Amino acid sequence: MVTPRVFNLILELDSPGFTIERVYGSPEANEATGEIMKINTLFPSETHLNESKCGIVLLKLKKKTQDMELNLEVSYGNRVGEEEESRHHSVSREKTQTSTKTTR
Repeated sequence: MVTPRVFNLILELDSPGFTIERVYGSPEANEATGEIMKINTLFPSETHLNESKCGIVLLKLKKKTQDMELNLEVSYGNRVGEEEESRHHSVSREKTQTSTKTTR
């Protein structure tokens, strides 16, 4: 029996300087809102010899302004009902910051 790991996962891009032109690998994406991925129930991948097969999601971004700030946000519920959020903030290739928050 495989137990779900995550519920109601939403992955979004928030950026004043870019818009999402196209999302590849996520058929339920909504480029207009910045929503990259939405998964109701996420199960773990099978591991064989310490390797897992998985997918990739690619974004084609269109530059609107000179503002290079990118915020990648993920939120989801875990198996015990806690809501979790993680935000990855990037201004340039040299400076990145990640924060994680759990609420009950």
